[in-house]
Amino acid sequence: MPQLRLTVQSITPLLMYGADNKDDPQNASRRAEPELRAPSIRGMLRYWLRAVLGAKIPSTSQVFEAESAILGSTGKGSRVRVHVAQSSQMQPEDKLTVLPKSTHGHTLLHRGFPANSEFRLTLSTHLLDGGAVFSADHDLMKAIFLMVHFGGLGRRSRRGSGNLLVHEVKGYDGDPQLDELCADHDDLARYLQLVSEYVTPLTQTVGSRPNFPVFAPDTAVALLGQETHQDYESAFNELWSVSGSYHHEGGIFGDIENKKQNRQRRGSAIQMRVAATQAGFIAQQTILYNGSGQWRKMQEYVEHCRIEGFTVVYGDWRSWK
Repeated sequence: MPQLRLTVQSITPLLMYGADNKDDPQNASRRAEPELRAPSIRGMLRYWLRAVLGAKIPSTSQVFEAESAILGSTGKGSRVRVHVAQSSQMQPEDKLTVLPKSTHGHTLLHRGFPANSEFRLTLSTHLLDGGAVFSADHDLMKAIFLMVHFGGLGRRSRRGSGNLLVHEVKGYDGDPQLDELCADHDDLARYLQLVSEYVTPLTQTVGSRPNFPVFAPDTAVALLGQETHQDYESAFNELWSVSGSYHHEGGIFGDIENKKQNRQRRGSAIQMRVAATQAGFIAQQTILYNGSGQWRKMQEYVEHCRIEGFTVVYGDWRSWK
């Protein structure tokens, strides 16, 4: 059976839950219970696969067909099975924080898997499938690169939860390497540029605003902080320092549903994460231009981040409207 097997470590706390995903306010003994779940990882893979496919397929229906041919749909089985196995040392902890650390004067504390938790992620296909989905030029492999190096897993993954570092890869020997641990900031910037151009060549553009997140030079921008931190919490502080004043302005960090004001719930276009290097931890942001939103305000935010020391390693935001 063709397999891709990744041994990964969480850089930041991983907030992933099963059926018990909320604390019971009436019963303190019933609390959200962390659980490493294959369906949640499959869902994140689907999100990034759609972002890859959207850069080269103009039709939303064709993107759905191509996505379904790989990961399945309600009417079609998936070519890929996802299995996760946590190490014996991976145990839940209380009082974990991601971004924001507090709201309305109250500290936000979560129960989840702490940073440095290690687990194994295995993707497999049927023997007759041939394992082509794990080749370097396949869209699923590109989606895996994006999930690992530009996103996160679990609840609040767009705010720094569940960022990953790949320690070991079996079943893939393409270029670039998926498990590269960069030496320092400059090496990380080089690597992220390499991965971005591998996923979508600079000549591959969308040309108009898509209605779902797409990773392409004219619909995505990746920003990297200049500082190297000794721990992920300090990188969180840098992310919050640069973004804090924008969180309730213009809806660029998403919006909650408000029927009185005719506002629908909208997910954030900004993916905040922490990257690990041999020298330390570095703040990172990826913005995906799509659908409705305050995109002129987003342009202002990108410029603000640049003034505060973030550098652009991929994409062009200047035509967003």
